[in-house]
Amino acid sequence: MEYLGFLFFMLLITLFAIMPFFLIYGLSEVVWFFLYKVVGYRKKVVRDNLMIAFPDKTDKEIKKIESKYYRNLTDILLESVKGYTMGNKTALKRYRAKNFDIVKKYHDEGRGVIIAIGHIANWEWGTNTLPWYLENNIYIAYKPIGNRYIDSYVKKSRSKNGAVMFPLRETNKFFKRYAKTPSSFILVSDQNPSNPERAIWVDFFGKKTAFLHGIEYYTQTYNMPVIFYSITRLKRGHYEIDFSLIHDNPKDLNPGEITQMYASKLEEEIRKHPETWLWSHKRWKHSR
Repeated sequence: MEYLGFLFFMLLITLFAIMPFFLIYGLSEVVWFFLYKVVGYRKKVVRDNLMIAFPDKTDKEIKKIESKYYRNLTDILLESVKGYTMGNKTALKRYRAKNFDIVKKYHDEGRGVIIAIGHIANWEWGTNTLPWYLENNIYIAYKPIGNRYIDSYVKKSRSKNGAVMFPLRETNKFFKRYAKTPSSFILVSDQNPSNPERAIWVDFFGKKTAFLHGIEYYTQTYNMPVIFYSITRLKRGHYEIDFSLIHDNPKDLNPGEITQMYASKLEEEIRKHPETWLWSHKRWKHSR
């Protein structure tokens, strides 16, 4: 069954490889209607999250964001599949970066950096485009896929331009080995932590919220500069990524400060384009 699942996955990859973008977005409209209007995938989670984040918005405004969110979600799902076979020229045209010299500055000094990102817009395409912009070693933590054949293919595809993908359980090992070299560690840090006892609690949309402890722990351990990575959709299938410094000497900060700075940056980006964040995960599952 595992191999059959892989064959179906590869059939999907092959179909998307030959499918032009305008057809992909036509299909996205169909998937949007099915997920949102028919199935109502995680609609209660999305609605509850939006009401917590935007208590001043009317029901009509909340529903408008909600509808746009599901379009964003289906676009990203299909773009991610397309991305596995997308050529570098197309990827760089559709995923442009600015201010990446801020990262290279620390690399030139021989320092490693942490690039903190969130689930905003299309975060998936960065695995193949970031090596072109940053040039030096890029290490990306990821959660392995249950199907070992699919996991092997996805890992190989995401690493084709030089990024090193490593499973979350090996994060500590990779930091010990490479943190003091000119390298970039990409941490997607806005997931809900599985263990709230180890969480860093910060203010996020006016509510005490549990954040993963990774940024806090590794910046304090290795005093690595932390850089925020924002993603803005310019139009369908076209994105601009921007790098901005959060702090370059985290050991000067009190416990929890660097995570609060990251959360504040993230909230600022979400408020600009609320439909582009991943509202379908249980952001406020834990309470302090």
